[in-house]
Amino acid sequence: MKKIAVALQGRSGSGKTEALNMLINHLESELGARRIDTFSEIGSDIGVILELEKTLIGVETRGDPGTNLKECLENLVKYKCQVIICATRTRGWTIEEFNVACSDYERVKVQQQYIDSSEGYEVTARLRKGVQERNIDLICHVCSSHKPS
Repeated sequence: MKKIAVALQGRSGSGKTEALNMLINHLESELGARRIDTFSEIGSDIGVILELEKTLIGVETRGDPGTNLKECLENLVKYKCQVIICATRTRGWTIEEFNVACSDYERVKVQQQYIDSSEGYEVTARLRKGVQERNIDLICHVCSSHKPS
């Protein structure tokens, strides 16, 4: 399997952490991934290593500047995760940290759209969840397409 690193990019408040937490839940509850380690947990942010069909998947939800993203990603590389998925901003230090830490990986960037509806909280939440679900499907597709044939 080729090594792949996926960055879910988005501005502050776009729902990157929430989407990656949904992805972790999907991998565990729907696809049967086994949690090997939880290496960081701060508030709603978490870093985990999962095993799915003999593939190690590292997921780090922290992606804001000043959150030691590079160190977390380097740990996933040292653990020999074949797939790394993380949150980053759309530009700046977090993108640079992602590119440096995952330089030996094929890197894919997925955009998390910021949703702000004038229709109120319920409409905004429903639209946001739809974007997050679409991104989870896209990330799963990208990762599964990198399995050996």
